[in-house]
Amino acid sequence: MYFFIWIGIILIFAVAVIIGVFANDGALKKERKEQIKLNADTLEKVKAEGFVVSRIFYLTDYSTLNKPDDCKKILAVDTENKKLLLMDYSSKTHYVVNFNELLSYELYENSSMVTEGLGGGFGVGYFGGDTKGMVRDLKLIISLKSIAHPQVAYTLVSKTTLNMGIAKTSPVYRSRCPGLQEVVSLLEVIKNENKE
Repeated sequence: MYFFIWIGIILIFAVAVIIGVFANDGALKKERKEQIKLNADTLEKVKAEGFVVSRIFYLTDYSTLNKPDDCKKILAVDTENKKLLLMDYSSKTHYVVNFNELLSYELYENSSMVTEGLGGGFGVGYFGGDTKGMVRDLKLIISLKSIAHPQVAYTLVSKTTLNMGIAKTSPVYRSRCPGLQEVVSLLEVIKNENKE
């Protein structure tokens, strides 16, 4: 009798997991479609306003692993006018800021700061860090000299399947490294330029 009860519990749990995976996949597809539209609309708008796109940096988030760049989170640079295009995907807004408005940046993993761009080394804090455990949350926060919008956050890991997170040794986690390295290097260049 107990055997059948346990089988029933296991089957109910398996069905719940399958439903959760499919629901999460549907939400990720919707998020990708929204990011594609937001990126295209925003780039078109800022170009019409005189923003000269010198380079676009693509940040892979949880929903865009192994997907085309047009659905990834972006940060664009206008070196001619010394401006950055920052996207706030949670509020679906964008900010065009001058290079000299950049204060700092911080990288948070599981709500703990792992590095900051106040002159410290990004590679030591993040890429040379601990590779054990799971990551449920990974954010790059860029602080600005602005009362209206003092920071812009790029969430790269959140809402993972069953909120279990992703292993730090997995390709899914490591796929974020190249984009983050490039963006952080850019932010360091801009900060150093601001000092001159």
